[in-house]
Amino acid sequence: MPNRKKSDALCILHKEKREKTTWCESCSETICELCKEGKHATHSTIPLNTMKQFQHIRKKLTKTRTDLKSKHTGLKVSIDGIEKTRDQLDVKKAEIKKKIDTGTPNNTPIECSNRLMF
Repeated sequence: MPNRKKSDALCILHKEKREKTTWCESCSETICELCKEGKHATHSTIPLNTMKQFQHIRKKLTKTRTDLKSKHTGLKVSIDGIEKTRDQLDVKKAEIKKKIDTGTPNNTPIECSNRLMF
């Protein structure tokens, strides 16, 4: 529904210059109650105040969607970083496990942090 000028608020088709209070979805225009009962009787119509509420809700939803997309992008970057760190830790773990499994020659103890390990 386009923004209306003050001059567009009154119906020019009727002598009474009735206020346009309804949105005709079929014709995409604002209409008065007489137009709604006449030419637009079989059309899908919505009260203008309801349309304004819809527009307000649509704006809020659009903002929320934009915010969520931004947060999603940030979370994706964080997850990618965590996965990279996990992969690096897996490589380190495999290296340490290999050293432990192979042991030292003649099964001699390995000194680690002032303790003996076998």
